[in-house]
Amino acid sequence: MMQVKLLIVDDQIENLKLLVDIFTEVGYEILAARNGDEAVEIAKEELPDLILLDVNMPTLNGYEVCEILKDNAKTEEISIIFLSAQNSAVDEIHGLKLGAVDFITKPFVVDVVKQRVAIHLELIGLRRKLAECLNTKNS
Repeated sequence: MMQVKLLIVDDQIENLKLLVDIFTEVGYEILAARNGDEAVEIAKEELPDLILLDVNMPTLNGYEVCEILKDNAKTEEISIIFLSAQNSAVDEIHGLKLGAVDFITKPFVVDVVKQRVAIHLELIGLRRKLAECLNTKNS
């Protein structure tokens, strides 16, 4: 099984701590950021497998972070799940159109977040295996 590197981004310290605790317990390598600027910097440096990204933050909001990462060849493949108190279909569609793989509304149910993260990590692993197979076949 791959060692998972998860970046959690939230300006609310309570949410950040809760999510860090949950996924540390699961055994993932956790990176944390309190704002969008930190998130972009960490993502470019550490290349996490998945980012849990709050939408409403000072400086860069989550949508802007997503756009920056999706416009960069080095970070465009990183899967992003938005976490947001905004729960309208318009917000969700906007996030997905920007390239996020999922959108979870706050307040969230811990087990739902854990399951969705697990599903997306499984998909990431399968995509990597497929790419490996295709690269081996084409070599």
